[in-house]
Formats: sequence, structure tokens, C-alpha cells
Amino acid sequence: MEWKTEYDFFIIYNNDIHNLYYVSAYIIGHKGEIMKRSVRRGGRYALLTCAVFTWLSLPVCAADSPQGEDNRVETGDIVVKVNAAREEAKYESQSTTVITREDIAKKQAKSVEDIIFDETGVSRTVDAMGRVTVSIRGAEPRHTLILVDGRPVMGDFAKYSGQGDELQRLGTENVERIEIIRGAASAKYGADAIGGVINVITRQPARKAGMQINVEGRRAKQDGDFFPYTNFFLRADSGQQEKLRMAAYGGKREIMPVYSTTRYPAEMDEHGNPVPGTGYLRSNLRYYGSIKNIGAVFSWDLNDNNSIEFTGDKIKEDMKMFQKRSSQAMNMNARRNVDRNTYGVTYKGHDRKTDWKFGYNYSKMREDDITTMQVFENSPYQGSDALYYLDDLKHTMKSFNASANTQANGKHLLTYGFGYSKETGEGSRIKNADSTYYRYINPWDYDKNLALHDGTVASSIHDYTLVKNEAGIPRYDEELEWYGFTDSGGHAVKPAYTYEMYDRYGFQPEATGAPDDIVEKAHRFANELIEQNPDLAAMFGGSVYTGPMLLQFYYNASELKKEGKLNLAPRWHPANSAEAGKYFKEDYELRNNRQTVGRAEIRKYNFYIGDTWQVNKDTILSPIFRMDHSSLFGNYSTFNMGLTHNIKGKANHRFKANIGTGYTEPGMGELYYNWEMYAGSPAGTVDGIGSELGRLGYYWVGNRDLKPEKSLNFDIGLEAENGKTSTRFNIFHNRIRDYMTTYFTGYTMDFNPTRDVNGNNIGSLFKWLTPPDMIYSFKNIGKAEITGFEAQVDHRFNKHWSAKLGYTYLHAINKSDPDMPRQLLNKPTHKVDIGVTYENKGWTASLWGDYYIRMLDANSIANNGNYMESSETGTHYFFADSDKIEYQKKTFGLWNLLVQKKIDKDSTVYAGISNILNHRDDDQAFMERTYRFGVNIKFGPTILTPEEKAARAVKTANGESVSEVDADKQDTLERDWFIRPVFDVNKKKGVELIGDYRMRWNSFTGKNNKPDQATMTMTTSVGSAYKNYREKGGHGFEQRLRLGVDARIGDNTNIKMLGSAAGYSGVDTRHDAADSKGLNRQRLDTADMTRHVKKWDFSLGRLTEPMGVTGYWFGKEYDGARAVWTSGKNQVRLGYGDFRRSTGISDSAYTHVVRKRFYRAPTSIELLGRGGIASGHNTWATAYDKENGVAGFNDGKGLYQILGAAGSWEEQKEILQTYLDGIKQADPDGYAQYIEPVLNAPERLLMNNYAWHKIEVYETDDSGHIVGSTPVKMYLAMAGDPIDENHYIDPSRTDPLSYSDMLDKEKLEAAAEATWNRSIGAVESTNAVYENIPYANYLPETGLVKGKKYTYKVTFDGYGEYTGDSILKGTVQRPQTTSSIRHYYVMDYSEKTNGAFTVLDKDTAHQKAVRSLWNKDASLRHYMIEYNHFGFHGYKTQGNVPESMMHIFNAIYTWALKQESDVPISKLFGSGLVGVTVGNVLVQDQVPSVKRAAFLQAKHRFGRHLGVQAWYLRSTGDDTHSLQYADLNAAEGNSTYSYDRLASVFGLGFKWRLGSNVSFSYDWGQNRTDFGRMLNGSSVSKYVEGSSSASPDRYDYYGREQGGTPRFWVARLDFGRSDMDVPGSWNAFVDYKYFQHGSFFGGNGTEALPDRYLDGIRSFTVGAGYVPRKDFLIEAFYTFGAKGIHKRDTLYGSENFELGDYTRLQATYKF
Repeated sequence: MEWKTEYDFFIIYNNDIHNLYYVSAYIIGHKGEIMKRSVRRGGRYALLTCAVFTWLSLPVCAADSPQGEDNRVETGDIVVKVNAAREEAKYESQSTTVITREDIAKKQAKSVEDIIFDETGVSRTVDAMGRVTVSIRGAEPRHTLILVDGRPVMGDFAKYSGQGDELQRLGTENVERIEIIRGAASAKYGADAIGGVINVITRQPARKAGMQINVEGRRAKQDGDFFPYTNFFLRADSGQQEKLRMAAYGGKREIMPVYSTTRYPAEMDEHGNPVPGTGYLRSNLRYYGSIKNIGAVFSWDLNDNNSIEFTGDKIKEDMKMFQKRSSQAMNMNARRNVDRNTYGVTYKGHDRKTDWKFGYNYSKMREDDITTMQVFENSPYQGSDALYYLDDLKHTMKSFNASANTQANGKHLLTYGFGYSKETGEGSRIKNADSTYYRYINPWDYDKNLALHDGTVASSIHDYTLVKNEAGIPRYDEELEWYGFTDSGGHAVKPAYTYEMYDRYGFQPEATGAPDDIVEKAHRFANELIEQNPDLAAMFGGSVYTGPMLLQFYYNASELKKEGKLNLAPRWHPANSAEAGKYFKEDYELRNNRQTVGRAEIRKYNFYIGDTWQVNKDTILSPIFRMDHSSLFGNYSTFNMGLTHNIKGKANHRFKANIGTGYTEPGMGELYYNWEMYAGSPAGTVDGIGSELGRLGYYWVGNRDLKPEKSLNFDIGLEAENGKTSTRFNIFHNRIRDYMTTYFTGYTMDFNPTRDVNGNNIGSLFKWLTPPDMIYSFKNIGKAEITGFEAQVDHRFNKHWSAKLGYTYLHAINKSDPDMPRQLLNKPTHKVDIGVTYENKGWTASLWGDYYIRMLDANSIANNGNYMESSETGTHYFFADSDKIEYQKKTFGLWNLLVQKKIDKDSTVYAGISNILNHRDDDQAFMERTYRFGVNIKFGPTILTPEEKAARAVKTANGESVSEVDADKQDTLERDWFIRPVFDVNKKKGVELIGDYRMRWNSFTGKNNKPDQATMTMTTSVGSAYKNYREKGGHGFEQRLRLGVDARIGDNTNIKMLGSAAGYSGVDTRHDAADSKGLNRQRLDTADMTRHVKKWDFSLGRLTEPMGVTGYWFGKEYDGARAVWTSGKNQVRLGYGDFRRSTGISDSAYTHVVRKRFYRAPTSIELLGRGGIASGHNTWATAYDKENGVAGFNDGKGLYQILGAAGSWEEQKEILQTYLDGIKQADPDGYAQYIEPVLNAPERLLMNNYAWHKIEVYETDDSGHIVGSTPVKMYLAMAGDPIDENHYIDPSRTDPLSYSDMLDKEKLEAAAEATWNRSIGAVESTNAVYENIPYANYLPETGLVKGKKYTYKVTFDGYGEYTGDSILKGTVQRPQTTSSIRHYYVMDYSEKTNGAFTVLDKDTAHQKAVRSLWNKDASLRHYMIEYNHFGFHGYKTQGNVPESMMHIFNAIYTWALKQESDVPISKLFGSGLVGVTVGNVLVQDQVPSVKRAAFLQAKHRFGRHLGVQAWYLRSTGDDTHSLQYADLNAAEGNSTYSYDRLASVFGLGFKWRLGSNVSFSYDWGQNRTDFGRMLNGSSVSKYVEGSSSASPDRYDYYGREQGGTPRFWVARLDFGRSDMDVPGSWNAFVDYKYFQHGSFFGGNGTEALPDRYLDGIRSFTVGAGYVPRKDFLIEAFYTFGAKGIHKRDTLYGSENFELGDYTRLQATYKF
């Protein structure tokens, strides 16, 4: 009997229908032997036979096509050969399209999304987030129910966009077929099937063993690499293993980025122009990245009538999206990580009249959405990111379904069942749910590269206070968060003098021109603060400044908090409030980094009953009734009546009709959303619109009053197959009540309101920089009607050419809502689908296209409605220009081409172009033109099953040829599958040259969007852990050549020597990529001398010893001895040796923090050696200290201290030149802009003339006469202070001093001599009197009395030298000839007699003065302003560097002022101008190698299928190993833990042969040492929130807590077996590994991955091998989901982490 494909089946026409159930039960679409069973003849009811099969295959009826079962039904009548799935669709009353595996292969679709939109009546659109949606017959995406194997997919919280994103997740390589059922089907399938159903049927385990590998590369035009985006899929089937069949699969699909057509400059200059050479950026329109999938299916036949099926599937998505909406907008980087697990168990059975099915399914999804904003390119000490958006979603669904089919009588087949499901959701986007809770987040947990603003982490996460406006739409109530109180109506209560008034007029409005009413409000509020804060008011002693100062402190509470002075902030409450007062923004700050998280739950129950009623031989009626109950919406019932009629008795001409009802419930999102999908952003100038524009964001608000949508559907159709042509024509009408739609509410959500002094939100000139969000919501608009028709023609012209033409017309109208367009959104009036295929001699070419004509695009608001503009006159929203939102109407088409060549029956290569015409539309997120190339390969069974063994025996008996090699291999496998002897007793004597050559390509992904430098503080640094911090991807090629001899000496001795040359040192598992591509590293791999003595094998040398069953824990070489005892089903292995060369992990993914000294660049103040810059002043807060610079950096030595410590003027010059050279190298532009002008400009140097003035202060009466003869104050002032023009080396009076002159002693002394001679006479003759100067011209620290006037006298007081350190006071202000007023800098006259003042004669003073420009001991001491917490404090003199050197020093000072004052100058990295500090340093963990160890392994085999193993390894003679962890409580800053034993590892394992082609292996073990427990522990850290730049966010560490005993386990499933002696042999495996940190020491024995991916990591690996010819093996391994089991340390607390996916391809040729 000939079978065409595995989809073929037999339809049997019989003469009796009483046992028609058996026909339907065994008509199944699978290839193979069919179980024999007699049925009665019943030709007249053949139509019912097909219909029965149709119903049995419906998901709701629970009779899936059991594609692994083969049965036979025999009849003496007619046998018709057809495609099973398509044949059953003919007898389904609803229009049904079946996309088979053959159809998928013709287009090489890699996801369901790639193929379904080419079908007639199926349309593609995209929502505002770039998510693809699917519509059938014009129904909304939420009206399309998506099923996988008959079970609803879980999808998103909201249904308004449908579950179209699921189509992207579903890869097609594991799909058997896709069924598209058009029209209302809620009665059959449940809610959400108003428009139709897409049912994806996955492949079941095959009866024969085999392996499938698909690989594809994709690229767009601008991509640099050849094929940067790759897809691969691997599937292995065990074949029938007695009653068991199973399949395992895994793969990765890379979703390409879809870029916007608009480009924006990567960098802009200060004028808004692109910076040349920096390139351009394009936004992503939808998420892109990788989707990894792994799963398995098991089918167990309990007996002939009952079976159980288990399914497990895991999907891991790592997606990202870059967004830049304008040249002015910040760069946004969104990340989405999704983990989805789906499990199911199904029990199926049948008896003579009934079949039944029970199924339980569980789906769980965890989605983490994180968006960061790149605020600026900063030094690593400031960071670059701001945490912008965060949402952690948890979504689960559990369901139980039971169904049955019973043959009631000859004309009726009853279908009935019930089901239950529970769906739960949790996330911050559904915060309007009934159940909510708060959670505080630490921004550092989500991004370790956040910016620090004034020491505080940059985070926009805020739990906004939302209240409803008059229309019930939420708005942000910022004032409630500011002031903290509401009135009885729930409105925010504000103080009389609001923040807007304070911001406009300050804390003394009467001094800033405020209106009288504003001044009165300020005084009223100030009095309230005085009354409510008496303790604070008392601090000001009743001064008139008390009220203004309390106002100032109240509105600056946040700044006081940063300084640790929150106790100075007044608290306020409304006069009639009994609540305690709150400081300004108290509630606002409590809501920072807080989220409200909503929880919701929906329970559903259903029951249905249906009938397949054969009215006559040509007509079937299919009534079905369904009752659903929802915990949210109560009971709903639906029905459907279907008719299928053969026209004139011809089965190939059919008339179909349906009438039915349907309904769709709102989802959690539609009900509970309170979610900013994305924020507004500045757009700048937009062509055709204007400038200073902002693009509005999207904010979604749920509507708890939504009602389910209900529909009534009619459709009729004709279908026909005539020879080479098949046609289909359908007319449909869908009337929907309570139609739900999304709509713009007309309101905006503004999280950055700008108000006038009256509190009105007026916007501002710069409002376009922070535009608000448009608030969208959901509502039932009443009625909508969709009427249309669709037609499709498929025709095969000849054996080479075939074509398809489809057309859909839609009249989709809104019949109720006047605010919405009459044409429903995203519904093309016309859709045309065209396809042409050419086939010839293994070549296939397919060209297909889809046209969408006259579609209103919901994402493209016409008239620029999603923009706003701002100017001096206010803010203008474009959507307000029209009463009705208008949308753009679009027409477009997409064409694709694919050419493929079938190399043989199991191999295909193909190449294609998607979107040939490169149609682009940002609103629809169309991918640009894309090029594809791929290969699909299948492999059949290579290991003999018992049946194949029997066939081989028959051949042998008949004298036919049988391969002896295969037979020997089979026997060896049967004998040695678990226990293998060390010594081969059958090996012949002699010497054999052995060796192999291996090529290997490794690749691992990473997080390449991280900045090169981690965010650090001045006391933190990334040390040896930079690789772990960066997590940068990489790849590399490596090769290895091995040569050696294998010698059998006598009957019982064997010697094997094998050496290698490679590009890496040590064992290959130590490296994720080789150091070199060459063969420049040599080592001895094996030196094995083995002696066989009866059952013992004794070995000595460099030996290879696998530990455990799977080979992961250890499988490399050690130097030592081994004894192995083998006896039948038992084996014992014991040994001792040195394991150092193969163990030890130097590339661990784990990190920890230690306290140590490290080098870093200095800050400006550290560079110069001063304290800090005072806010608002261009002077330093504290003066220079000649011995101590900034504490904690470079031992307190800055440039000033280094200069002061220099032994000579020449040494000082050399030091300064070193600094100048370093800055010029690090910042040549800054050097030219700031240093060179200072060096080259003429400078007024200050000469120290050692002359002093005495200042006497007298009180003056009202008449201006001096009161008394005794001065009230006497001061001593330097006569050569900076305000005295006579004491400058003035370029206008002498020859200017150039930069070179500053370095010439003679020229400096000549200039000083000239100044002395010119000025000293005027100094000595000083005798000045300043009369009647009022107190207002004095500074308060003089101690003079307020309200009085004073006269003071200034006289020359001789020469002298002051060596004290008194703080100078800026005292009497004196009028100048100009309008400026300057101070004298004075100290008490008593300082002259306190021992720090030495009187000098004039000649000595003269000599010192002439040397004062270059001699540091004679130089003038400068005046420096000093501040304390309350402001100005006084002046200090400072002098330790000569005046000429200070000129050069000040040039460096000028440059330093232009740098960030409080963070290290990153430009100086690598310049040599670095220093040492002590702080937290992040280092990489190191797992020491095991020096020596003893081991014992015991194996036992139970029969042919199970083997168990136990083993133990213990290290001996270990050196003492110490681990250090930062600990602020420890004296040295670190806690040290020391250990003398590394390893005491105990392991258990087993291997279970499930059949000749499949086995399951498992290993478990522990390292029972304190060393392992410490590595398995966690560091103790404490988060300290930053308050200023000097005290930024930080984590303090306090040692480490020991963890539990570290354990490991591995579960591995193997299919097939590749053998280099057997061409065509193959193997495949999938495994899951779990190795806690401290349980593993390196040297894993697999070829799959390096040790880095095992140390403290859990991961999945899929792998395959194939032997295309003898001695040549090709292997591929892919490891993904590699997550750290524990957290690792960072500079900002611990973090969960993942490693990139690891891919390894290798080819080995054996000599």
C-alpha cells in the first residue's frame, strides 16, 4: 500500500453506521501500519464519517489528531486517499484553512506570525507598542482566539491587542499544522472567538528515531556582518520504545530590530547641529532580541485503548528596544525579559461507543520590563543612566478540561464536556485592581550604571498620587504630595503662600516687588509656621528675619535633608487639621522609588454539548450549545448551528451556512490598567509642523464598567474542487453589541505641570521638553457591524506552476459612537493575497504578496494630533483643533520571494528576500528589506531497534549481506552502555599512531550596551571583575592538534601517549575563548600505562577520569595512579593524584568586594590640594594646607602640598611641568582653551613687602564727632594686601613678565626691585582717616554695634613677618575713588605681641621682598575665603608656594575649575596624574585548584536498562587558602577566612536506558567543606542613601555569611549515538545543570561549554553530533538561560545575573 506523506489517511465508506464511531476513531492522519479492525459497511453516511472525524479533532471535543498512533480500518468498499487535516476542513461548516508543514516549508516561515497573514481574510496590524495583532474577517484582534493544541494561550493582561505577540513566540519548526477557523466560534471554543480561531497543532513524537536541524541567517542592508541574526532549531525523536515515544527540542530565534525611517544625530553641538563623524541613530519600532525555547513531549501507551501524554515547554525571551523620538530627546533603552513555562498532562481513552479526554495545563509567565534613559555621557563617577520605567509582571493560568464523544445512534454523535480555568495577574500596570500593595524598589537592583545627581541615584520611579477629575479621568495631584493634606472633598489643601509664589518672589516678597496681596499671604503663612514650630522660631530670637527664614527652610526641606539638617525644616498643617504637620514634599519623597502593584484574578467555568446530526446522505447539521460562567461577569450562553451540504450529491461541491452567537470578556488590562505605556518626549523641529514641538505619550486607564461584547454572526459559503482548481466564496455578517474600543479621552496626564502663582497649569515656553501623555481608555460604544465577502482561487497550471489569489472585502462600521470614525480602525476595505509557486527537479521558487487597501491606521492620528507646541504665549495641543480625532487612511503592499533547493530527501537549502519593495511605515512597524539564507537537514535512525535486529537476523538467514561493523558496534553498545572496561582485552599487539585535529568556533552573547566604565564613587573601583561587570559578548576561533602512540605490549600491558598543540594553555575548559588562533601552546594530554591483572586494571601516569554519569563535574586528566575492578555488572574505581593542572576556576562569573588601595584619577580639589569649592563662589571653601591636602586621597598630597614639599625652586618647576604635560596629553583642547591663555597673559604678581598698617576704630556720635579718645577696636592689616595697587608687579607699569620670565630668577628679582622702589614711599607715609561710616558698611563679624557710626584711622606700623594662622576678618569697608567698596583683611592688634610676629628692619624686609616672587619662604600669603554651614566665616592667609609658581599653578587651577569639582576627572585616566585611595574594590572570585586528591567510584548495572553510580573525592595536603571580604567592622577593613581543605565531594547518579535510541542520566552531589559553604554564602551589605556629591549613594559591606552545603545536579536526555566509525550516525541531547558556587572546581568532561558556565550557574544545553564520513565528526552545542544561582556582589549591592548564550561549533577529524 503506497503512502504519499505522513499526513495521508483513509476515508472509508461503509453501508451501515451503527458502529460508525470506530471509523471516526481510527481515521487518523498518520503514516505507518494501521491496526486492523472490522467495521460494517455504510456508504450512504460517508459524509457523517468525515464530520465525525472533524468533530473529534476539535480542541473543545478533546480528540486531537493523535499523530503518534497508527491504526488500520479495513472495508470492502471505497478507499479515497486525501490529506487528513484539509479533508476534515471540508466538512466543517465554518470556513477553515489548514496550513500544513508543507506550506510552512514552502515559505520557510520561522514563526506562526511569518505565515498566517498571507491567508485570505486574515489581516495584520500593530498597536502603539509595536505588538503585532491579528484580525480575522475584520473582527478586532481580541476577537481572535489563539490556541495551541486546543488550549488557549495565556497572552498579555489586556485583550484589546489580542494575543498576536504569541504568534511571534511560536516557532514553526515544531508545528504540525495551523488551522484558521473563520467566523464566530464561541459556542465551540469559548470566549474571544467572535471573529475566528487560530489553532496551532504541534508535532507529536514520531514512531521512528530521527533528528532535525534547521539553521537560518538573516540580515538587512545596513547590517555589518554577513548574517548577524541567526535562527536554529534542533529536534530529536526517540522513535517507538516499547510503549513509550518521546521527543525533545530546543532552538533560538533572533527577532530582528525594526528601525524607524527617521534618523537622529547621535550627538549635537551647543547650536543644535549634528557633530560630524558621530553618526546617526534610529529608534526601534518593536522589541527585538532572542527567543530561546526548549521542551519535551512524552507519550505512554497504557494499553490499546488508553494513553497518557506529558508536555513541557520553556520559553526564554531577551528583548530590547532603543527609542529616540527626536534629536532633542534622550536615548531610551528598554529591556524585556520573559520566562514562560508551560506544562500539561493529558489522559485519553476510548471504548466501543465513547472516547474521552482529561487534561490539566499550567502556564506561568514572569515578565520584567525595565527602561533606562541615557541622561548624558558622564564620567564613570557620575554614571550615565536614569531608571525610567519598571514593571515586573506575573501571570499564571491553570485549567482543567474534560470532554467526551459518544455515538448515540446511527445519525447522532454527541459531544460534551466541561472545563475550569483560573487566571491570575500581578503588576504595577494594573494598579486599579481591587487588591493592591506597595513595594519599594532599590534602583541599583535594576541598573548598576545609574547616574548620581548630588550623590543621589537617578531614578524616575515614583508612585504618583492620582485623583479623578470631573469626567472621572485620573490626573496627577502634585500639590497633595507637596503639602500632604486634603479637605473633606478630597482636594489638596495649600498654604496661603504657595510654592509657585515662593518660586516667583522668594522668601521676602516685599523685597522683590510682589503685589500687596502676595506679601500678605507670605506673612500669614510665615506666622503659621512660627506658631506651629516654636522651637525653630526660638532659634532666631524673635528677629524680624524669623518668618522669612522659616519660609526659606520650609521650601528647602529637601536640601536640608540632603545635608542631614532635616531637623531645621519647619512642618505645616492646615489650621483646622488635627494631623501632625509635614515638611514640604514629605509625601512626595515617601513615594520615590515606590510602586503600587495590583493583583487580579478571573475564574471561569464552562459546559457544552453538541451534536453531529446526519440529516441525509448529503447534509449534516451541527448544533452546539455552551454555557460559560465568569467570576467577573456572571453567566453567558452561546450557540451555533452549522450546515454542510453536498450540492447535487457531489462531495467536491459544498454549500455551508452558519448562524451563531459569541462573546468576548474584557481582560485585566481593560479593567484595571493605570499605566504609562510610554512618556512624552521632546520632538524639536518637525518638518511641516513647526519647532519647539513635543510628542505626546500614551497613558492607559482601565474602565471597570466595561461589559462583555456580544455578537450574532451569519455566514454562507460555497466551496468546490474541480481538477486542478479549488475555489471558495463566503459572505459574512457580524453584528456586535456593546462593542468595545480604545479611545482618546481628550485629557492629558501631566507629571511635570507648570503653574502660575494662582496655581493654574499654564504650561511654559519650555513645556515641549516635558510633554504630557494622552490618556487613552476603553469603552463600549454600542453597536458595530462587519459585513463582507471573501473569495479564494487555488490553481495548479501544470506540474511546475501553481498560483493562489485571495480577496477580502470589508464594510466595517461604527453604528453608535459619534466621536469615533464611522469606519472601524485597522480594517482594510480591500485585502488582496497573491502567490505564485514554481517547482522543478528539486527547485522551488515562491513569490507572494499582500495588499491592504483603504485602511484607517489607529497609530497615525491625522492633523498631527499626537504633537503639542509651547511658546511664550502658552501651550497648544494639536488634538484640540478638531472636535473629532482623525486617523490616516492607508494603502500598501508587501512582497516576498523564496528560492529553495532540495539536495536530497532529507536536506534543503534556501535563500529569500522579505519585503522586496522595501515598503516602510513606522506606524505599522514594517521590517525593511531582509535577506535570508538557511539549511534544513534531517537524519534517520542509526542504532538498531529490536525490530531492526530481527530484520537483520532474517537477512542473515536468507544469505543477504549485513555490515559486521554495525553489528559489532551494536553489540558493544549493548554491553558497555554503562560500565566500560579500562583495558580492551581484544586489542592486538603492536604500536598504533593516533591523533586528531579539531577546529572550534566559540561565541557568547553579552550586554554590549553597558558603558565601558562602571558607575563608581571616589572610594569604589572595579578591579579584576571588569569582565563580569561588562558582560561583553565575544567570539573566537581555536584549533587543536593531537598526536601520539597507543602501544599494546604483551597481552596485559598498554601504553598510551598523547600530546597536543593548541592556542590555549592548560585544559580547554578554563577558557570561553582561546588566547590564540594558532598552535603555539603545547602540553602532554595523556601518559597512560595500564596493566591488566584478571579483573583488575592498574594505571599510572596522566590519566583521564570522569566523575559521575553525565561527565560534567569532572572529566579531565590528573597525574597519579588508578586501580579499577570490573566484574560483570559491577565496577569499582579508586585512585590518587595531583589535580592541579585540570582544576581551578580563574574565570568565575562571581564577584565580591574587598577593601584595598587602588589608583584613580583625582578630583579638581584633590588635584590641586584644596578642600572644595563653595557653592555660588569661584573661590575655594577652605584654604591650602601646606602639609595636608584632601584626606583619603594620595595620602593627602595634592599639587600644592607636593610643591611645598619640594626641596628647591628647580624641583618645583619640574613638578609643574609634569602636571602641565599630563593635562595636555589628557585634554589637549582644554589645555589650549584654559591653560595656555593664562600662561601667556601678562600677570600682576603680588610682592610681599613685609609692611603693616595699624587700624584704629572710634565710635562717632550723631554730629560726626569721635566719642572718647580710646579706640573701640584695633586691627593689624598687611600693607601689601591685594587691593593695594602699589604692591602689584603691574604689567602696565613695568615690562610684562612672560611665561618664560616666571621661570627666570633674575627677571623676577628685577621686577620686584622696581616695584619696591616705586611703592615703598607711599606705604610708609600712609595716614588716612575715614569718618562717619554707618554700620551698614560693616560686616557683622566685626562685633561693631548695629545702628552706630564709626571713624577709623589707618597708619604705617613698620615692617615684620607674621607666621601664625589666625583667620582674618573682613572688616571696615572703605569708599574708593570708583564705585566699588572693598575690605581690609585684618586680625586683632594683639597678634603682634603673641609670639608669631617678628619685627624686621627695612633692609631685611627689602631683601626678603625682592626674593618673594620665587622664594617660597618669602612669598606673600594669599587670602582665601572660608565658609561654615551658615555661610561666610572669614579669611585665611596661606603661603607655601612662591608667587611665580602660583602663576603656573593658577593656570592649572583655571583648567580644573572647568571640570566637575566633586568627581574624579576621568580625562586624567592614563595620564599619570593619578593617586592612591582606599575603598571598596570589586574583584573576581577565584576557585583554587585541587592540589592532590583521592577518589572512589562504584558502579552497578541493573539489567539492560538501569545503572547506578556512587563516588567520593577528597582533597588532601591542600595549602591554606584564605578568602577576604570587605568588612567595615574589621580592623583592616576586611574579614579573612582561612581553610585547609577544599573538596570533600560525594556524588550519586544513574543512567536509565529508555530504549535503544534514548537514555536519561542524572547526577547529584555535594561538597561538604567549610570552604564550599563560604563560597555558597552571601556578603552582608547595607544601603546608605546619598545626600550630596560628597556623600553619594553607597553600599557598606560587613563581611560574609556562610551558606549551606553547596550541591549540584544534572539531568540529561540523550538521543542516538554518534560514532566516528559509523558514517551517518548522529546524536542529540538536552540537559539542565545546577551547580551551586563552591560545589565545582573546574575540569568538566564535556565538549559543550567552559567551566565559567558551571561555577554557580544553572543553564540549559542542547547539542548534536553527526558523522558525515568515517573518522569525521561535526558537533554543535548551545547553552542558554545561564543564570547565577546566587547573587554576586557589585559596587552597589548584590545582583542577580545571567551569562550570555554560549554557542560552540566544532569539527574533529581522527587520524
